[in-house]
Amino acid sequence: MRTKIKQATTISALLLLCTAILSCLGGCTSEYTENLNRVFETEYFCCISYDNQHVTILALTEQGQKQTDYLIIPKEINGMEVTALGGEIEGGLAINRKQYWFSSSAKKVFLEGKDYILRICRFAPETVIISQYYDSNCIKLLAEEKYSICSVNNNGFSDYHQANIYYYNNYKNDDDLYCLDWINGNEAWSFPPAPVREGYNFCGWFTEKECENVFLFDTQASELKTIILYAKWDLEMEK
Repeated sequence: MRTKIKQATTISALLLLCTAILSCLGGCTSEYTENLNRVFETEYFCCISYDNQHVTILALTEQGQKQTDYLIIPKEINGMEVTALGGEIEGGLAINRKQYWFSSSAKKVFLEGKDYILRICRFAPETVIISQYYDSNCIKLLAEEKYSICSVNNNGFSDYHQANIYYYNNYKNDDDLYCLDWINGNEAWSFPPAPVREGYNFCGWFTEKECENVFLFDTQASELKTIILYAKWDLEMEK
């Protein structure tokens, strides 16, 4: 009789344990599904926001992967601050998590913001990492040095340089930097993606704010010379 009671007690305990586990798994699955619904895409980026204030760029979209020359990582997406590259969609348990690598084959990557968290990132060998902030925590994390530009190689990050090409949007204020670059006299010019301004067409890069002289990109570059370029805009014609 005692044996049967003990067996029944054991079975009841196991059933309660299984119920608790299933309940936990159900809750974790629900949390994962809810977080999965927070994922959204822009033209170049697959993103997630947990609080509608901050964004993690999880990965590049198919179109983003095609940006093999120059990729700009924005400081904001949909009005939310970009704070991290690469990461996971959390779900409470390891089995309910999906990991995303931020992987780029672009030759040059411009970090528009100051302090991104690089969680799970992979850059191609010889990728040039560019930032306008010398004291960026991101650059410190990448290179452990305070430089604006560094190259990725098999040993980590090296070849630090000060930027010598500055591109300005030329419509916001005097400090509306679009992106920057470093070019020495021995390499071909690389072109950043054309900037976008609502209601306007981008008409090229010019050597002064008044946009009188178009810049010729076959100009001989020198790492000792600073070049400052300004975008020209024409108002879109109504259709």
